[in-house]
Amino acid sequence: MDDNGSPKPSQPSLTTMASDEQHAIAPTPPIKAEWDVSNDGEDRPLLISNTWSTPLVLEDPSEESRFTSGLPSLCETPSKKGSKRDHVSFSSEVGQQPFKRHDPVTEPPPKMATNHASFHSAELIAHSIPEEIVRDIRDNAYTDEDFEFLKEKACGLSKIYQCGEIKVGFKGVSGTGKSSLINSLLGYNGLAPSGGYGEACTAVVQEFRKPRPSQEMPCEAEVTFLLPQARETALKDWVRNFWDSYKAGTSEDGEDDEDSTEKDVDQAIQEGEVSTTATDALFSLFADHEECASPEATKQFLITATSREDPNLLGRLKRWTDSLLKSLGVTSSELIIKAHTPDDLRDQLAQFLAHVDRQQPSPWPFVQLVKCFFDCPLLSQDIVLADLPGTSDINRTRVQATNVYMRDVDYTGVVAKIDRAQSNADAHKSLVEAYKRKRGKNVFMAVTKSDSGISDESGLVDKYINMPGASAGDIKRLLLLKEELDSIKIDSKSFQLRQKQALSQRDYDLVESLAKQNDVLETRETSVLAKIRESCLELRNNKVRQALVNRNLGMMKQEILPVFCVSSMEYMKHIVGDEDHPPIMSVEATGIPRLRAHVYSLPADRKIMAFKHHVKYKLPSLLHHLTMTCSQSKLRRKEELQNILVDALKPLSNEISQVFKDLLSDGVLSRLGKIKKNKATYITAAAEKLKVYAKWKPSTQKAFCRNKGRWKTPKVGFHDWNCAILEPLIKDMKTELRPWEDVSEPLGHNLSDKVVGALQGLIGRLQDSTGPSHNILQPFFDEMRLNVDMLDEACKSEAQAVENGLCSIRDCLLLTAEPKDCYFLQLLEKIYVECAAINGPGSNKVRMRLLQKKIFERGPANPFHKCHDKAKIAAQKLFQRHAESFADKVLDTFQHFHDMLLRLFKTDENDTPEAKALRELIRSKLPVFKAKIAECERLLQESLEA
Repeated sequence: MDDNGSPKPSQPSLTTMASDEQHAIAPTPPIKAEWDVSNDGEDRPLLISNTWSTPLVLEDPSEESRFTSGLPSLCETPSKKGSKRDHVSFSSEVGQQPFKRHDPVTEPPPKMATNHASFHSAELIAHSIPEEIVRDIRDNAYTDEDFEFLKEKACGLSKIYQCGEIKVGFKGVSGTGKSSLINSLLGYNGLAPSGGYGEACTAVVQEFRKPRPSQEMPCEAEVTFLLPQARETALKDWVRNFWDSYKAGTSEDGEDDEDSTEKDVDQAIQEGEVSTTATDALFSLFADHEECASPEATKQFLITATSREDPNLLGRLKRWTDSLLKSLGVTSSELIIKAHTPDDLRDQLAQFLAHVDRQQPSPWPFVQLVKCFFDCPLLSQDIVLADLPGTSDINRTRVQATNVYMRDVDYTGVVAKIDRAQSNADAHKSLVEAYKRKRGKNVFMAVTKSDSGISDESGLVDKYINMPGASAGDIKRLLLLKEELDSIKIDSKSFQLRQKQALSQRDYDLVESLAKQNDVLETRETSVLAKIRESCLELRNNKVRQALVNRNLGMMKQEILPVFCVSSMEYMKHIVGDEDHPPIMSVEATGIPRLRAHVYSLPADRKIMAFKHHVKYKLPSLLHHLTMTCSQSKLRRKEELQNILVDALKPLSNEISQVFKDLLSDGVLSRLGKIKKNKATYITAAAEKLKVYAKWKPSTQKAFCRNKGRWKTPKVGFHDWNCAILEPLIKDMKTELRPWEDVSEPLGHNLSDKVVGALQGLIGRLQDSTGPSHNILQPFFDEMRLNVDMLDEACKSEAQAVENGLCSIRDCLLLTAEPKDCYFLQLLEKIYVECAAINGPGSNKVRMRLLQKKIFERGPANPFHKCHDKAKIAAQKLFQRHAESFADKVLDTFQHFHDMLLRLFKTDENDTPEAKALRELIRSKLPVFKAKIAECERLLQESLEA
């Protein structure tokens, strides 16, 4: 401990120091505290120096957890032998004795403006202004309509931040280490079910949250089940899917001999994937029944179905479901689980997250969501971490759960293993989908297993010194380590030679002395080899990181994709500790602290923007209202000024509407119209594609029809019929609709010209008409000028929302959106269902004739024509919705000016001495309030620059 009571930082390794050049997180400097007497009379420390501290929670102190002191240290969570979710535990870094476990709580908070003492002080000052106004009015015996209005305004500013929690979902294919990564970020071992890399362990969406105010135990979980109707639908779907997949292709279906005598491999693949979803789910749910005692038994049980909706079989499944949920104590759609420690919570939750005990049933297929509530520094920042099933999971129930949940996340962490991070098509697709979902800085990438891929072979240093992208500092560090290693080896050989000589001379004291010195050399050699390996890992990881950043520059526009190379296993070795298996990487080199700092910072930008808006606009607006409420002046010419304001409003709504109409006509509908012009070309190209698919075997066709044209089989490989049929349209529209990606800038500019121009013109006309009353109306004019920037920002925000909407329409047209939202898939869905139901000889030709008939439809019924119509209607609705809502927002602002102006047309003839005294009291504090706002701005800037 240092003089200030803070933990002393450990000595960084050479690799850590080099890494910090690019990714430094400054250590926490000593904190100077002064005592502040708050309004409630309690003495509490108020940080006022230019230092960094943990975040200060100001909004609702009642929500502060009561369980922090009762929880064990994060690094003291015991591991359980035999659990596949436990990490292999290690000891300390090489060469450091004695071993000391790492506690994540000791890691300093990231260097963010919101953690700076100046920012905290600014928050306190900003809170004090409305609080003092409310207190003065409340404590005074006098009140009237004006003061009640002012008090209401001040009360509305008592809460600075309206933003809620931030959801961070980790998405990736199965076995990439998502659960282990979350465990490392939380600092607990095994809270999220995890196994070895490559093994899928997550079956249910699991959220990790801070404790609830009403929480009774330190750790609680809320398990949300599917509603009874949804459970019944799931049972029917599983039986139907198994029937369709297993029964298809048999002689009972009347397929031609070519397909019935020898089962097609493509069909077998289809059966395996679809039937696995059904058998896995039913085996998990009903493992205590003889009929479902194993996956194979479950499969044989489902084979006994007499139809796709066998009432007897479904009836048994429903009765078993009711019995299972009753035995678990589930009386509604939710179940609360309480525990004293995270380990106890983990054990109680196990059966709801996956099928752990194969002899006992698990209700996970009916679990919609599991929320875990417990104390953790990361979660205390209103951050919600979500562990999601892998997107490559063979079980479709799990994949669907992930896709549904991802629609509502604020940030997406795409997870991929380092050996395939640069070439992983699934990871790249997830990055693109996440970026499109929000159209902004809402995605980052975590590359796992960053400790792998480098062995201790000879020539390792030479290999990485010559690696492209290695900096001069990297090369110098490796050369120094190589020189030190060579020196140690020379010394070691010298000691060995001297030992032989001492033995030959029978000088055993010298032999023993040399042996001890040689042991020291071996320890040094081990330490240097570890540093070399760590340096090489850092070089390789930096190369991967930069390659991923470069690959995604186009998608991210001007933003840089945050990429973190991490090793959850190495980090947990530091947490759990095992002296027999020391970690090969330092804590910092694992990348977990760096990624945790990034997640910590996610709420910071939003918080800073909210506070800036509060200080720049809301507090000054409150003072304008205060000034006018406390004005003792009389105004005349009410009707003239009111008419000027009303006249300014009349054309505004139509002008806003015209801006949207012009863009819709020139930039949207005219571009979409080219689909109809080229329809004949698209139909001809589609017919050629269908001729190819007509030659496929019936069972292969059926597999594709069941999956709406998008499937993969060993014989024909991966194909997407829809993209192939739409290929010419997609090529044309990608080019034609590219301007939609940048439509926000001209639209925002045009809206600002109309709205801000109208406001500035109104200010000028009112100033010309006020005459001698200009000084009286000064607060009113200040309020109007304050709204100039706000309206300009509103124009930009509205334009960005329109751009996002247009890009979503484009994605639906070009088949890059969610399948259920794609226009072409919507149009062909019924045809695919009909084609999948066709059996018998020549079924392949019949299916293609159906598809061809649909493609060749004439007039508005043609799929290409309908794609155009769907996009056109969606665009028209988008523009109408935004034009109306934005016009309402602008008119509300101008109505606010109108109401504010009317408050000035009052006299003080009926004022009592008490009313005048209250006005004077509040007005006398105006200079102090202005000075406080200026101080808030100074402190905010200080925290941003530090």
